[in-house]
Amino acid sequence: MKEFKEMMKNIEMMQMRLSLMKLNLLEQQLITKEILSDIKRLEKYLEKRGDE
Repeated sequence: MKEFKEMMKNIEMMQMRLSLMKLNLLEQQLITKEILSDIKRLEKYLEKRGDE
């Protein structure tokens, strides 16, 4: 029974780690999207400046 409890505890720890990893990935995706939108905005700005 003690082994089973230990296994359950380990599984819970792994699930928590996976959840943290997933959150980190989502955060990185958001940051990447923000960077890409900044780049697009900068490109549009530079195009307008080039046209003048």
